[in-house]
Amino acid sequence: MIKAKKLVFNFLSESRGVKSVDEISASLNLSREVVKGALRELIKAKKVKRVSGKLFTAFSKPTTISEEAVGILSLNREGYGFVESDGRGDVFVPPSAVNSALNGDTVSVSIAARRGRLEGRVAKVLNRARTEVVGRYYKNGVVIPISRSYIPPIMIDEEYQSEEVLLIKITLFPDNGGFLKGRAIKKLGLITDIGIENLIVMENYGLTRSFPDEVEQLAASLAAKPISCEGRRDFRGLFTATIDGEDARDFDDAISVEKAGDRYTLYVHIADVSNYVREGSALDEEGYKRGTSVYFPEFAIPMLPISLSNEICSLIPNKDRYAVTVKIEYDGFGKRGSVEFYPSVINSDYRLTYTYVNEVLSEGAAVLENAALSNLISIALELSTLIGKRRKDEGM
Repeated sequence: MIKAKKLVFNFLSESRGVKSVDEISASLNLSREVVKGALRELIKAKKVKRVSGKLFTAFSKPTTISEEAVGILSLNREGYGFVESDGRGDVFVPPSAVNSALNGDTVSVSIAARRGRLEGRVAKVLNRARTEVVGRYYKNGVVIPISRSYIPPIMIDEEYQSEEVLLIKITLFPDNGGFLKGRAIKKLGLITDIGIENLIVMENYGLTRSFPDEVEQLAASLAAKPISCEGRRDFRGLFTATIDGEDARDFDDAISVEKAGDRYTLYVHIADVSNYVREGSALDEEGYKRGTSVYFPEFAIPMLPISLSNEICSLIPNKDRYAVTVKIEYDGFGKRGSVEFYPSVINSDYRLTYTYVNEVLSEGAAVLENAALSNLISIALELSTLIGKRRKDEGM
C-alpha cells in the first residue's frame, strides 16, 4: 500500500488537472481497489483532496514563494487554470490551489518556482466575475453548473424536478474548494425543452432582449425625426444596392459603381449610426455595455433598439437613410486614385443576396428586368477583376 500511495500521489502531483479512479488505475496499471485505498489514505494525510464526487487532485506545495501577482484567472473544465503575470508570463494554478476562485475572477496569487515553471496559489479573490450560474438540477439539492469552464457543483436547499434548468445565485464560495452554496432565482425549463440552449447562453452571458425604457424612448424619438440633406452630400440619385445573406436582419452597407471610359468610381456607403448614438447618451452607454449584436439561429439580440438597428439605421430599399460614404477612383488597371469621405444621404434601390449575385456571375442569370441593376453587377465584376489582377501582379 505504501508503494501504491507514493505512485498515486506522484501521479496526481505531476498531472495538470483532476483525475478519476479509472484514469489513475489505467495510467499506473493498478487495480481500482488499490487506487481507492491509496486515495483514502492520502486524503486522511491531507495530501490529496476530492474535487467532486469522482475526481481527485494532489495538494501542491511550491518550493520557494518569490512574489505575488494580480490577474484574471482562466480555468478550464479539468479544474486547473492560469493567471497572466506582468513580465513573468502565465502562472499555472493547480486545482488544489484555486481555493474559492472561479473562471474570470480577478485574483491575487502567490507565485513560486516549481519544477521549472511558475506555479501559484490563489491567495485572495479581489473581484468576482460572476455570482450567478446556470445549472441543471441533479438530485438531493445538487445543481450541476452548465459552463465551458470548471465550476464546482452547487448545493441548494430547494427541491426541483430532475434535469430542470435553473439560474442560481451563489451565496457562499468555500475557501477550501468543495461544493458552492446558492439559491435558485429563476427556472428556465427542462434540459430537453426546445430552445433551452438559447436561454442558457443568454443567462450565462448576461444577454437580454429588452432595453431600458429610457433607451427605447430615446431611440424612438430619434428614429421619428425626418431625414435632412443639410450638411450632407445627396447621393440618392446613385443606383445603390446592399448585398447580404438571405437571413440578414439588418443592412448596414451598400455600394454604387460607375464607369466612364476606362475609369471607375466606387462608392461604399456605411449606415451612419453615429448620427443617432451620441457620446455619453443613454444609447451610447447601453451599446457600450452590450458591446455587439448577438445572433442566434432563430433570432438576434441587437446592440441597439430595433427602431434604430433594424429600421432607421438599416439601409432598407426605397428609404432615405443617413450614411458615411467613401468615394474611390480607379484607373483601367485597378489602381486606386483619389479617395474622399462624405456624410451623406442615400436611398438603396435593391436588396441583393450573395446567392443571387453568384448565380448572375456564374450562370448569367437574367437581370434584364432592371438595366441599372445589370449594369451595377457587371461593372462591379469588371472592377473587382482588375483589382484582383493588380494585387496578384504586385504579389499581394
